[in-house]
Amino acid sequence: MQRADADQLHPALIVSKTRRHFVAIALNIWGDREVSMLDGKVMREKEFARLMRVQFTPTILFLDEKGGHVARLNATTRRIGSKRRLITSRSHGRKAVLDRLHENAGEGGGERTPRDEPFFIRPPYDLRRRPGSKPLAVIFETPYCAGCDELHAEGFTRPEVKAELARFDVVRLALGDNAMLTTRKVSSFHADKWWRALKIVYTPSIVFF
Repeated sequence: MQRADADQLHPALIVSKTRRHFVAIALNIWGDREVSMLDGKVMREKEFARLMRVQFTPTILFLDEKGGHVARLNATTRRIGSKRRLITSRSHGRKAVLDRLHENAGEGGGERTPRDEPFFIRPPYDLRRRPGSKPLAVIFETPYCAGCDELHAEGFTRPEVKAELARFDVVRLALGDNAMLTTRKVSSFHADKWWRALKIVYTPSIVFF
């Protein structure tokens, strides 16, 4: 790591720059404190977490001056340093921010090649659900993703997890994958367009249909 990159990741620098550019509010996703929205609506912390679809912690939501959702960050020190620079840059619009978030998803170590599993469906991927079909689970992974490796080594080895996964057709896609998909709404398109449409910005992510 170059010196400049190391400086950008220093916790004290992240704290000082975050305070300079943002108003930071810490919320408990199970809490009952009141949260006042910009439109005057008041709800409890746990209701706000459900509204914003926060499913695990730590998660950082970036909102603009009007309360609009700009970006979501499933936080590590490395991610905070890189994504904060993107979001504070006035030259980046929403689409550019999302593109860069996708480019950097999966940072943080891990193996070069995502692991394979015997229960993954093989291409070509026909994701259309027909009468009697199992529900669909799509797993998004990237290379060099420590969380993805942990999912395989810890999660997928548990009997209770295997039993639940047996109830689904399971497809694994790598971000940027050019595999062709067939869905109910679109006859055929590339996988990389789908993960952008689903706004996947963290790996591993599992989307259920």
